[in-house]
Amino acid sequence: MIFSLDINIFFRNGEAKRALFYLNKASTASSQYEESLYILRSQANCLMGHYDLADMDADTVLADNPFSVKGLVAKAESQYHQGAFEHALKFYQR
Repeated sequence: MIFSLDINIFFRNGEAKRALFYLNKASTASSQYEESLYILRSQANCLMGHYDLADMDADTVLADNPFSVKGLVAKAESQYHQGAFEHALKFYQR
């Protein structure tokens, strides 16, 4: 991943906004699909309170690999924060 060092540093320091900036930059620069990029972007969006965007990134991962554990957890977290507790429980149990 292009900006992986910067992204990890910003996540460790609790700077989700800056990590999200680099994640968006990496997604436009990369021509191929990277599951980890969408998972990290989903987590950053959850930290920022953008739960609908986090849900979309988790859906992107699950569309490619429906058995991705990290994708299922990202989807469950976004659903939980949106208040859809039954849907979140469904994804946590998978």
